[in-house]
Amino acid sequence: SGTICDLPGRLYVPSGYNPSQSYPLVVFFHGSGETGNADNNIAQVNGNISGLTAAAASNQFFLYAPQMSAGAHSWANWATAERMAAHLQTLYNIDPSKMWVTGLSMGGNAVWDCICYNTNAFAGAFGCSMSASNIVPAPSLDPLANKPIWGFVSKDDPKVPYQTTWGAFNTILVLDGLSAVFSTTWSDSGAPYYSDGTSYYAADNLRYTQYISKGHNTWNTAYTEAPLYTWMLGITNPSSTRDLPTGHTLLMNLGSGFAPSRDSRGKYWNFVC
Repeated sequence: SGTICDLPGRLYVPSGYNPSQSYPLVVFFHGSGETGNADNNIAQVNGNISGLTAAAASNQFFLYAPQMSAGAHSWANWATAERMAAHLQTLYNIDPSKMWVTGLSMGGNAVWDCICYNTNAFAGAFGCSMSASNIVPAPSLDPLANKPIWGFVSKDDPKVPYQTTWGAFNTILVLDGLSAVFSTTWSDSGAPYYSDGTSYYAADNLRYTQYISKGHNTWNTAYTEAPLYTWMLGITNPSSTRDLPTGHTLLMNLGSGFAPSRDSRGKYWNFVC
């Protein structure tokens, strides 16, 4: 555990870590129920992600779980978490081509932010009940063409309607040059979720799982899905980059009448208000 830039967080280091061997890293963003003060820094790794922590142990990948301050209703510090992930690469032998981001509920917004604004920093993303309210409609999704992303939703989710993730995925399919094929119809006729025995729709680099009756807690099942980790660990990001290398600082004087704004690529520039 530790802090950087006043952001508490916890880090799982694979047992038997060998500095001569490179390892994947997963950055996890918790939901609104797991905020806390700096002396807490534990609620974000509770039973909600027992499947994810077990997978980190069995598959030997790093898991970094930052925590937002008590009472937060959004992931305002997602970029700080990204910088911490970059910092971890100076402390451990983490493969920059195998860095992933995941999150649940409120943390789903942070997943979309990370993958949209710093697309090349991550090999891909997966999330549960991941609200896309801050990035829909396109063109904010433009950088995600051909990006590996897996979304887990439930048809009866009372807090994050499945249509939010479904709509974002169909938009990305169009960006990939495909027709919008993910359907909102559902059948509970097969094991475990589809008649052919699979638990997801797949098209191009996207995967989409729509449970029947998991409510808002899709993560209790999603993070135990073995196909998720087989898929994730089999993907390498050929264009992994660090937009802000560790140890470098950018100083910007915005001056009077100026404010920061992201352009279509998610970069910051000055503009006259």
